[in-house]
Amino acid sequence: MNPATPPPPPSGCTGTYTGANPYTLAHPGGARELCPYHFAQDTGAARGDYLAGRMVPGGAVVPDGAGHHQVDIGAGEPAVAVVPFPRDVTVVIPTIAPRARMLGRAIASVTGQTVPASAIAVAVDTEGDGAWTTRNRAALTVATTWTAFLDDDDELLPQHLEYLLALAEQHDAGIAWGWFQVVGGTDPFPMHRGRQFDPDTPHIVPITYLIRTDVLFAAMLATGGFLPDTAGRWEDQDMPLFVAAARLTKTVASDVITWNWYHHRTNTSGLPARWHTTPAGSA
Repeated sequence: MNPATPPPPPSGCTGTYTGANPYTLAHPGGARELCPYHFAQDTGAARGDYLAGRMVPGGAVVPDGAGHHQVDIGAGEPAVAVVPFPRDVTVVIPTIAPRARMLGRAIASVTGQTVPASAIAVAVDTEGDGAWTTRNRAALTVATTWTAFLDDDDELLPQHLEYLLALAEQHDAGIAWGWFQVVGGTDPFPMHRGRQFDPDTPHIVPITYLIRTDVLFAAMLATGGFLPDTAGRWEDQDMPLFVAAARLTKTVASDVITWNWYHHRTNTSGLPARWHTTPAGSA
């Protein structure tokens, strides 16, 4: 078996081959094993093999020279291959020129995650287009399963991605979010902390949420994405997109604090008119 071009899963398997993503193998005996490549079941003899094609008799799980495993589940036992929960995430950050130092802090908080981000998509507003347009531009470059958002003047706590991915997996949700600690101010809407979202009676959800990218793109197509406004209101910029996304997938909220929201004199609420008049050097 050529590990670079493994055969398709046998008919007894569920899921499809996804390249670098491993399968989880399960059989009636309850044993589970992660496999970096395709698992091929041979029901004609007491063996199952993958990666190098080496046969392992007697039901053993044996590491090979590459650190992978070959598994024999026994003759006639059905193998079920399940693609594991994906954890590839791109963090989207819109930014403006006066925020260079703040952006550095934000990026450092992403690179310091306990579950690393696969990519960071930073878009710079050089034309005064507003945070909504800049966030849309960055979001449309995402090629990972998940998208996470972060404003350039905030920061993620180290477990942010790990926690939200686990939360989404636990609840089979396509959108997950935690809560924030305010630095330099007080929580303006504590009544929404940990509150589950109902798209028929929407309430504010902080932008720093995790969303499945296919759901995000479908909602952007339906609504036009994050929308412009003149007052920096969540209800105008973010709500139409979030409500559309919440109608496409399950959502889950947690009251666990996973990021820092900084309140400071140069907060702009995404409005270009505010940062164009920001004092030089205040970032």
